[in-house]
Amino acid sequence: MIAEDQRCVRCGSRSVRPRTGKGRTRPYRVFAALPVPDDCLIPACRRCGAQYLDDETIAALGPVLERVYVAELQRLAALYIRRLPRRLISQRRLELLLGLSQGYLSRLAAGDGVPSAQLVLLLGHLADGAPESIENLKNFWRRQLSQTEPEQKEKDQ
Repeated sequence: MIAEDQRCVRCGSRSVRPRTGKGRTRPYRVFAALPVPDDCLIPACRRCGAQYLDDETIAALGPVLERVYVAELQRLAALYIRRLPRRLISQRRLELLLGLSQGYLSRLAAGDGVPSAQLVLLLGHLADGAPESIENLKNFWRRQLSQTEPEQKEKDQ
């Protein structure tokens, strides 16, 4: 027996059932709109497109969105590493300044490894703000060691 379509609370039509679709997104972790694979079934209204996520759908979407999330972090990390100007800082020097193991940025650039969202954010910031952001990074730890606590409080105010 085929289950009857449910009524849509937005438009009132009786056309809500699990559907596949193109161009759908969901907020997930740090991404406001992570793409949902086209073949994922999500209860939606055929007429107005309203989506209805129940506990079962959310549980099924979790592992799917996690795979998309990891793939997106890997893609962005590789993109930002390629955009960093090599004339300003070598990958090894950047690894040292960020406290990363030797060769980690090369692995990420090749699509291996899973970067943290924080590392991707930092790489994006460095790539978008180069050369000023790279110079700030080079001097960051030196400045921290030379500051005393009262100086830090004055800068915070």
